[in-house]
Amino acid sequence: MQQLNELLEKWSISQPEKVYLHFRDDKITYKKLFEGVNNAGFYLKSLGINPGDRVGLFLKNSPEFLYAWFALNKIGAIMVPINTGFKKEETSYILTNSACKGVIAEQDAIEEIIIPAAKEASSIEWIAVRGELKKEGIIPFEKFLAGKHFIETIRWPDDDLAAILYTSGTTGKPKGVMCPHRYYSRIGNACAQSYELSTESSLLTLLPLFHMNAQTLSAMGSLVVGGSLILLDKFDPYTFWNDICKYKATVFNYLGAMLPVLSKLPVSREENELHGANLLAVGAQADPNLMETYEKRWGVKMLELYGLTEIGGTANTINDRKIGSIGFALPGHTVRIVDENGKQLPPNEVGEITITGPSITLGYWRDPVETNKTYKDNWLYTEDLGYQDEDGFIYFVGRKKDIIRKNGENISAVEVENVIMNHPKVVEAAAISVPDDIRDEEVKVYIVLTQGETVETLPPEQIIAWCEQKLAKFKIPRYIEYRNSLPKTETQKIQKNILKQEKDDLTTGVWD
Repeated sequence: MQQLNELLEKWSISQPEKVYLHFRDDKITYKKLFEGVNNAGFYLKSLGINPGDRVGLFLKNSPEFLYAWFALNKIGAIMVPINTGFKKEETSYILTNSACKGVIAEQDAIEEIIIPAAKEASSIEWIAVRGELKKEGIIPFEKFLAGKHFIETIRWPDDDLAAILYTSGTTGKPKGVMCPHRYYSRIGNACAQSYELSTESSLLTLLPLFHMNAQTLSAMGSLVVGGSLILLDKFDPYTFWNDICKYKATVFNYLGAMLPVLSKLPVSREENELHGANLLAVGAQADPNLMETYEKRWGVKMLELYGLTEIGGTANTINDRKIGSIGFALPGHTVRIVDENGKQLPPNEVGEITITGPSITLGYWRDPVETNKTYKDNWLYTEDLGYQDEDGFIYFVGRKKDIIRKNGENISAVEVENVIMNHPKVVEAAAISVPDDIRDEEVKVYIVLTQGETVETLPPEQIIAWCEQKLAKFKIPRYIEYRNSLPKTETQKIQKNILKQEKDDLTTGVWD
């Protein structure tokens, strides 16, 4: 099975003028992309980047992200993408933990985030910028694409690291998932098979390239078959269907939060044009009760999936699906539902979802304890609950782990709690998820103030302002409830299960 840069070279030879990337008004052919990747790889090597070295990418959706990612892959270096919503502390942790030698970043992040974060990461040797910023000591990304260089395409060992993707952990600090080269080729091929992709396929995504979804399903899914990638830089409900028509997309990725927003807008001319176009919508967290309504209105076929960074996931397929389910394991993979002792459960019994297959990652970077908890005998224990019916379809039920899922982002409850408890007027904090019709889940936090403090001396607005300095915007709590104390076990562990069961609607009677 061909790896990322073998595929890029293959298509640059066999169909050089075919457009691989549509971004705004830019059309980048396979030939142009291949040439840019060679130039960027050459420049990275001139900066001292060798096989196994890590480079951080603090980049939004853009051609530069792909040039940098593919170039690092080409020379055997390791991509470390960083969520562009992160603040200085979050970014500094990832650069330090992964020991990045360099970082390529957006110009609006250089002064307040990247430079101060890099000062705390002793491994950083250089900083590059995407954009027009001119600053001494900062390398403009234009230099990466200059010249006319060629680097021989090498097939790296399948288990060599291609990327470290950081995902929220239950202990508060993000965990670096070690993704080998086979991870990308295997998931890309599995998606192409599940969705019957071809060279005529055009995959549109507005999901961020710093996450695995856009990388594996969209970028690799299109590259595997020699198709096209349509990259949007944000979700705009007023122009979304226009973009689908403008770029002639055949597949698009969605998050459940997008769908109600789109459905509440008046029917547009572009929506009517979609009927009969065989458009495929692939995503997660859609309301199963509305799937048929969405399909009828937009003339699309919707396929739910379930994904996690550590091993791809599951998906309904074009010819085999059940609304409400998350489908089957990806081709070549296996799912088991197990009890607390790891014993496989019969159909329709709820247990932990475990997955194995050729895309399984190598564990967590420099974290053997968490690795041993999650990866057991080549099975990934997801800490998500589900069941499998008699036909083999899998259904997601809930989460065992202390993670809040908002708008497709995983938020560590512990990380939010730690930030709030660092405030001198807070003695305890407990963050939980509460259901949300638009964002799937929202963040609610219970706060116990230090003795002598009151809601007047530390109002909710000050807590939000404190969080804004230290947390990405999507992690900031929406709901705040003050308590004199929190329910605890005999070992003084906060009993979040009791908090979640106190009333039917946990968002009433609290600060919003």
